[in-house]
Amino acid sequence: MLHLGTRKTGTTAIQQYLAKHQQDLSRHFLHRGDPNSSLWMTQAFSDNLGDKGIYKGRNLSPEELARLRELARWGLSRQINKLGSKDAVLSAEVMASMSEEELAEARTFFSQRFTDIATHIYFRPMKSLMESSFQERLKHRHTNLEEDYAFAYPSRIRILDKVFGKSQVHVHKFDRRHFPDGNIVQHFLNAIGENHTAQTLSVDNESLSLPAIQLLYHYRKAQPARDINDRKIVRRLTELEGPPLRFHSTLYDKLLRRKSRDMDEFEKRVGFSVDEDLCANDAGAISSEEDLLAVPPSALDWLAEAIQQPVTTSEGGVASMVMALGDDAPSCTANGRA
Repeated sequence: MLHLGTRKTGTTAIQQYLAKHQQDLSRHFLHRGDPNSSLWMTQAFSDNLGDKGIYKGRNLSPEELARLRELARWGLSRQINKLGSKDAVLSAEVMASMSEEELAEARTFFSQRFTDIATHIYFRPMKSLMESSFQERLKHRHTNLEEDYAFAYPSRIRILDKVFGKSQVHVHKFDRRHFPDGNIVQHFLNAIGENHTAQTLSVDNESLSLPAIQLLYHYRKAQPARDINDRKIVRRLTELEGPPLRFHSTLYDKLLRRKSRDMDEFEKRVGFSVDEDLCANDAGAISSEEDLLAVPPSALDWLAEAIQQPVTTSEGGVASMVMALGDDAPSCTANGRA
């Protein structure tokens, strides 16, 4: 059983739960210490390992790269050989973006060791994915609000169907409203046939409110590169409550690169739509950079209290105030709640 974790679909929660509760499951959870086996699968099946991730720029020789692949596959075989007749599940985010050739290599490897290879993949509605991805990028660097998004879901499904067979590719919509008690882990366990009730597992993804994102955007415009205090600033901003970030429907239509034929093909194949009621949250939604820069007074008041400084709205003033969150001042209780 392969869980192909896609971005922002509860992958970390699933992986951490499988690792923590593997003794309670009927399947063995294959991993090498890290519940996310992306590095392991990259080492084992990547075509150009020297250009991937941590190996890029290290100028490893062909012999060294071959040795990494050999060791990765040896470790995988060693774990599988200990299973006997027991089934296994492996989760790796990287497999959701591997090339057809790399996935075919992985399938050949696993098919020599298992009689059945089922894959499970989740897709998040595109507007929700855009909003979440923008927030995550902004935590690490300045990002352009109008950076467009390709609708790559159809091509991914075509590759998976070709490599593993359509009947072995199980596609799920990431929508907490349709999960048991909103629990992605329980949905996944049910999907793979595990008769197990998932306990609550807290996964800290440092989600930010819209006012917090607006403050962070000011900071990022002034400090676009990574800074040693970035994580501390983001943690402090999680204390500021408010409505979530929503993109206006007009911004969504502007940013999404897609063909109606691809959307129709995808929906026909998977049986659900990744479009949403696009106009449902237009009130108060972000449609331009001006909206991002328009920090509400309640958020500025919260920030002033947090850093024990008066509000300043001069050019660069808001960014300087946010930067002060990285100082070692005590945190305060969030005000200005929506």
